[in-house]
Amino acid sequence: MAETGKQSGPARPALGIGGRRMIGALVSLVLGMTIAVAPHPVRAEGGGLILMSPEQEKKIGAEQHPKILEECGGAYDVPEIGG
Repeated sequence: MAETGKQSGPARPALGIGGRRMIGALVSLVLGMTIAVAPHPVRAEGGGLILMSPEQEKKIGAEQHPKILEECGGAYDVPEIGG
């Protein structure tokens, strides 16, 4: 009769909770470093995402500018804030 509960093959040391946490931390660290240094074709030089062309940005800006001025009560003529 075969024994139940025994595994065949080489014995593996038990990792325990601390070992599993350490492996999880190392995997997270490696993945984080890989993502951080990987080049991304969609990022601008300053790190922002490019979701549209400069022409599209200008068009949308021209369409939205009057709406924003109306909503905010007009342009601010304050040199300290670029007005």
